[in-house]
Amino acid sequence: MIQTIKLIEKFEKFFNVESWVVNNLKIWPVLRIPLITIWEEKLFYSNEEYTKNRTSFSTVYRDVATLYRSLKSLTHGKRTNNVSRADVVVYGYDSGRRISYNNRDYSVFADAMQSVLGKNVVVRAIDWNRNRDTNPYNSNYDYTMFATISKYLAKAYGIFSYPSIKNIPYQDVKEWCNENKVPSQGINKRDITRLYSQILIWKHYHKILLRLIRPQVVYIEDFYGTYGFGIIMACKEQQIKVYDLQHGVAGASYHRAYCNWTRHPKEGYQMMPDGYWCWNRQDQLAIQKWGAGIFTPPEVIVGGKLEKLIHDKQLVPTKRYNDDLKTLKSRLFSKIIVISIQHEILSEIFIQLIKESPKNWLWCIRCHPSYGPSTELINLARKESNCEYLISSKLPAYSLLNIADCHVTLWSTFTLDAYYSGVPTVLLHKAAIDYFSYIIDDKHVQYSDSIVQSIKCISESTSFSPIIMEPASLDVILGKNRNTH
Repeated sequence: MIQTIKLIEKFEKFFNVESWVVNNLKIWPVLRIPLITIWEEKLFYSNEEYTKNRTSFSTVYRDVATLYRSLKSLTHGKRTNNVSRADVVVYGYDSGRRISYNNRDYSVFADAMQSVLGKNVVVRAIDWNRNRDTNPYNSNYDYTMFATISKYLAKAYGIFSYPSIKNIPYQDVKEWCNENKVPSQGINKRDITRLYSQILIWKHYHKILLRLIRPQVVYIEDFYGTYGFGIIMACKEQQIKVYDLQHGVAGASYHRAYCNWTRHPKEGYQMMPDGYWCWNRQDQLAIQKWGAGIFTPPEVIVGGKLEKLIHDKQLVPTKRYNDDLKTLKSRLFSKIIVISIQHEILSEIFIQLIKESPKNWLWCIRCHPSYGPSTELINLARKESNCEYLISSKLPAYSLLNIADCHVTLWSTFTLDAYYSGVPTVLLHKAAIDYFSYIIDDKHVQYSDSIVQSIKCISESTSFSPIIMEPASLDVILGKNRNTH
């Protein structure tokens, strides 16, 4: 979001954030990203647009359930813990971004990387499957149990540790935030100690794993959590190159983790990756712009979206989904429209749009990969005969888009999937204007602020030529072209 990015630039200009340290670790990246997240929630989103707040009890209950599933799977021999030598490690977060292939769960990150690289390069997935069990397609290492326990270990560690925190003016930060009408949540000794403890625990654990696997390069699906920062530090301490693997909107979309880092030490932050795998040139340029100020700038690869690559090159057969696709197409509707949902909540605007639109439009509602259908969605599908979510949520993204006439969302990254597939998108939330400013036009990707306008945009939408992606070279993927200064 442009407004929050400008606000964080103002904050970084006012405070000497690169001097904020905890036990000699420059800590600003850990604080910057959640701070912007809180500001965006405060300034732009209503309560229904974000996941319902979980109580402490519900969080603990979910963690206990996750541990139970992990132990049960372990005792039944379903979990693999392969730490043998590999050339590439891909860290995955959660099990949602997978497709079913040959009765196994195929990751559109790690397994897709293996498909793209071929059999001569060994890719090892290291996965955290919080929400459900999986039957991995390729041999992997599952660290769900550690990931679930780690936050409780960090809390205990934080109680008994007294890290040296220097140069953080808590009161000045609070006053600045009050003046600018945004929260200062997280900039306090207690939260900083907790975050630092989590990073240390993750670092020590993954140093052991990486020492066993000995990869040439590591890719992380999502680098900007405490887990990602810990993994990056573990890599750097063992001279392993580590890259962020784009999984959603990035630099060109004013994403808080990839955009406009105006204050950083010349040598860069120890917790930031050596490079970034981007889907497109626009994201590459946005990262290179701020990265140029670092003594050794991050290497920014335009590698394309792995899930699109395997679809275009037919590296993974999707014939098993033909019956599902036929089921959707056999229903006699004039248009097939895909709705992509963020988080758990089905926004009221979707319900209103479906009710007021022509009844001969089929609405294929796609749940967020980390969440199941909400009660609102289930009830809607029961009431409206032209709504479907079960098939739409399990189909591979590009298989579903092959039969779609239009895509509708608030601000989902699925907009890019539709754009790459030549399927027009109608955006319904003002946040999308910033996220997709570089592709919004009057034809392919449009923003609508009313139901009437949205129906008009969908009615007049037409498909366009899809974008064919090519993977980066093997040397680039393995980090062999890294520039040094």
